[in-house]
Amino acid sequence: MKKIVVYDLPTRAFHFLFGFLFIFSFSIGKFVDDDSWLYAYHMLSGFLMAFLIVLRILWGFFGTKYARFKSFQLRPKKLVDYFSSIVSGKTKRELGHNPASSYAAIIMFIMPIESFFIFLVLILGFASYLLNSFNTQNGTLYLFGKTLQLSEQDNEHDLKYYNRYYEINEDD
Repeated sequence: MKKIVVYDLPTRAFHFLFGFLFIFSFSIGKFVDDDSWLYAYHMLSGFLMAFLIVLRILWGFFGTKYARFKSFQLRPKKLVDYFSSIVSGKTKRELGHNPASSYAAIIMFIMPIESFFIFLVLILGFASYLLNSFNTQNGTLYLFGKTLQLSEQDNEHDLKYYNRYYEINEDD
């Protein structure tokens, strides 16, 4: 019997490191206050996960046979047939990714990249936009041409929404 190595060392290292970093980052994000010194490790873990994703994408184009993206089974008919075989109890073993795990892998590649870009947008752009759009004198936030105002009559934390456009006042 011939032994075939389906998952090579770089692919295995990616899976173990990514899984560990995900659990580590999730645990810090869930159980540690974001003002704690430990929260920096949450962000560092996120950067390392983004770096691992970039390496895995490169390995998906230049790696071994079963690590390459062209070995993924991304045809919808194969996915439907695969799920049908699960229901009927007649699943066949696949070398590499089966159709469901092929789609799952693509989704798992997209999600951390999306999270990383959301992080960058929040840190670099949107956060400063929000801070510059808040008027502390009258408790008003001007957001996308709409006004959110802190209600003085009700609870201090309730927001009232007014559907009017913000006009720049020269006197401010």
